Amino acid sequence: MSSQLRFAFTPRPLMAATLALLLTACGGGGSSSSSSATASTGLPANCVSPAATTPATGTDPRLVALAGPNSCGFSATSVTLRQPAAMAEDASGNLYIADTGNDTIREVSFTGVSSTLAGSAGLSGSADGTGAVARFNAPAGIAVDSSGNLYVADTGNSTLRKLVSNGSGGWVVSTIAGSAGQVGAVDGSNALSARFDQPQGLSLDASGNLYIADTGNESVRELASNGVVSTLAGSAGLPGSSEGTGAAARFKAPADLVYDAVSGTLYVADTGNDSIRQLTPSGNVWTSSTIAGVAGVTGSADGQGTAIRFSGPTGIAVDSLGNLYVSDTGNDTVRVLNISSSIWLSTTLAGVAGQRGNSDTVPGNFSQPAGITEDATGTIYVLDRLNNSLRRVNTSNQPATLSTLAGSAGQPGSTDGVVSIPTMQTLLPATGMSSDSSGNLYIPDLGNNFVREVSTAGQSTVVAGTPGVFGFSDGPGAEGSFNYPTDIARDSHGNLFVADFSNRLVRKISPDGTVVTLAGNASATPAIVDGIGSGANFYEPWAITVDSNDNVYVTDLHTVREVTQAGSVTTIAGDGNINDDGGSANGVGSAALFNYPEGIAADSAGNLYVADSGNATIRLLTPSTSGGTTVWTVSTLAGTAGSVGSADGTTKALFNDPYRLALDGNGNIFVTDRGNATIRKVVIASKTVSTVLGKAGSTSLTTGALSSATLVSPTAIAVLPGGQLAILDSGELLVTEGASF
Repeated sequence: MSSQLRFAFTPRPLMAATLALLLTACGGGGSSSSSSATASTGLPANCVSPAATTPATGTDPRLVALAGPNSCGFSATSVTLRQPAAMAEDASGNLYIADTGNDTIREVSFTGVSSTLAGSAGLSGSADGTGAVARFNAPAGIAVDSSGNLYVADTGNSTLRKLVSNGSGGWVVSTIAGSAGQVGAVDGSNALSARFDQPQGLSLDASGNLYIADTGNESVRELASNGVVSTLAGSAGLPGSSEGTGAAARFKAPADLVYDAVSGTLYVADTGNDSIRQLTPSGNVWTSSTIAGVAGVTGSADGQGTAIRFSGPTGIAVDSLGNLYVSDTGNDTVRVLNISSSIWLSTTLAGVAGQRGNSDTVPGNFSQPAGITEDATGTIYVLDRLNNSLRRVNTSNQPATLSTLAGSAGQPGSTDGVVSIPTMQTLLPATGMSSDSSGNLYIPDLGNNFVREVSTAGQSTVVAGTPGVFGFSDGPGAEGSFNYPTDIARDSHGNLFVADFSNRLVRKISPDGTVVTLAGNASATPAIVDGIGSGANFYEPWAITVDSNDNVYVTDLHTVREVTQAGSVTTIAGDGNINDDGGSANGVGSAALFNYPEGIAADSAGNLYVADSGNATIRLLTPSTSGGTTVWTVSTLAGTAGSVGSADGTTKALFNDPYRLALDGNGNIFVTDRGNATIRKVVIASKTVSTVLGKAGSTSLTTGALSSATLVSPTAIAVLPGGQLAILDSGELLVTEGASF
């Protein structure tokens, strides 16, 4: 089960539109190509590390997905599971799995590392204790609270357990309700005296109340935050399908449930009745109603309300919009329910009813899908029970695409290791990227408010900030915090500089991960004011770069500003008027005008290049000295202000929302031409523009041969050692292989 938190954000006008686009779940349709894993490296055959520049003999230049929803990643078979039945996701994107057949609780971190938190594979029991000392008996339900504590339905023991991190890498397990081996239906204020009968699904509300699908008792129970156990609906020993209030309602072996934090409603997978039920509260009284399916009528029909048919659904999750995702276990499919004018509509997302299997090829196959959850980007994770696997359903592609992240059909086990990289969080929203001389990439995760590194092996790690936590604090590693970081640049000493958009700050991350504020004031009114440190104000810092002298340059509304290592901020071009819509005039300093510049790069000679997005042009800023003061002359290098298109050439080249820039060492600029879904190359000396990747107007993302590869909305770019390109598009980290630009 899963429930998602909602959040609100109100940026400035054009940036609001940009962020609205980027914060939409992963964008674009289509699918990426893939191939099977190789035995020698554990990597699929089309994978490549960022540092690789030469394809295998006979291989044409190509585009591959290194990370993201359709990434090749690492071999999923290195991690094994045994009939896992339930999972939950925390705010940081870590997945917690009730590995039922192994009698253990597992974690797959958002960086893709699997570990066993508690229990010991093959040793069932009911012992409390830390880590491997604890024992479980076929746990089949799990939930996580806002503090990161885990709650487990220890189904075979008919108890509820709690796991609390001890801060030293260990998890302490205790029994919080019920007594091992004592089956019953007892409520009461003493939770340990309460009795359950094979409880499964769990869900929490914001107050810490735990809702329980008490499967063997045909009821829905609650363990309140004050320790009181009560029955909300249904009656032990009386299976049925009657609607009603409290004990008058009837269920039949309900296996899962989920609490919708916005509506305050519980949704129940009423497995034995082949239906989805709703419990609506009125004070302390809960009333049931069937929203999809008909009790006792098994089938696999999509449609509306009672025309919908299920076959033993055992998993249910809810997203931030109130859509329900259902593991239709008997049909081996994953379904989605959405409401329109009080009517629930069903669509099959993945799998084919009656065709059991383990194929990732669209529409894919499952073998008794069970536990299900949904992350903030709209990606669905499913425990494919009889395939002993963790699967991903990427709903940003139409039709939805499947990938296997961990486990392998026919190979049950309990091995930990590394799964597809990065698994739990896509790289969207992400609008910036920088690389070092080794080919490691640094990416500010705009939607999750942290900075990650993706190594040359494709492994993702947190550099600074805490995933899911926003703020503007300085400090080492996780103590530092950001609020919608949009771009990043790296200097010659290994320091990273971040455009911290919503905080209106320029931040610096030292090589040891310590975050400091270089300039700006998060508490000040948005403005364009020069000064030193907190005496300077930014309006909406968006793009950032560093020159060979380690000076930092930032695009801010309709201006370009310089930030020295001492934190001194100077506006070097643009008029700084926050009340106009910018312009396109060339000139010196404040006489030059921009229209929402969204990309910036510096060459070794100290010149700056700007993607002037609102004007659909590439601008050149050239420094010169006048009276001991550096002045900047702005000219248009490529494109025509106000003219949008995709034409290549010299004098007649056109762009459509040029967004980010990257320079190679040969006098070329690479542009993410987002509106055209292409990568453009500008030869600086001749001002010649050419399209080097993608097809203008494409609406699907396709990897493979470079000549036929397509993009959707490229948002960031970096030039890697050897001249290959790294690109962020639709949640994917893409890398060219063997290309010559």
